[in-house]
Amino acid sequence: MAMSRTLVIPAVLVVMLGGLARGAEGPLDSKVAFEKLKTLAGDWTVEMPDGAPPAKFSYKVVGSGTAVVEELFPGTDMAMLSVYYLVGDDLRMTHYCAGKNQPQLKLDRAASTSDVLVLAFDGGTNFDPAQDPHMHEGKIAFRGTGQLESTWIGFNGGKPVHTQVFKLSRP
Repeated sequence: MAMSRTLVIPAVLVVMLGGLARGAEGPLDSKVAFEKLKTLAGDWTVEMPDGAPPAKFSYKVVGSGTAVVEELFPGTDMAMLSVYYLVGDDLRMTHYCAGKNQPQLKLDRAASTSDVLVLAFDGGTNFDPAQDPHMHEGKIAFRGTGQLESTWIGFNGGKPVHTQVFKLSRP
């Protein structure tokens, strides 16, 4: 019995100290997140549901490194752009939607990690977020070399109504 108690106490201390160390890290730095987005530069292939042919996404670093442009479904009627950029200590994104509105999101630094960027609604133009359909939340998960999962939640009437997950890979 004494031996098992001896093993349990160090294990509990390791778990507690691990939790304290994570909490000590604090929120993700927006500049670190932005640099991670820059690594996406290039073309990506997106798996589409229902056996549809793969679609394309592309990322470009523009403006002398001050913005990352994400182009979704280029060359189609559903083509859209998202622009990621820093404003002070905040990573922001404006999405130019096929729905003819422009939701703006901001990195949720507390909810994000270096491998999962969480974006929260922060206003927009050409819609009323309490009534109109719009993209409201997002998550970009880096899944290893050449793999990315992008999740977007659409709202309508002020409530979530649709989640779209894109699984991207480099061609």
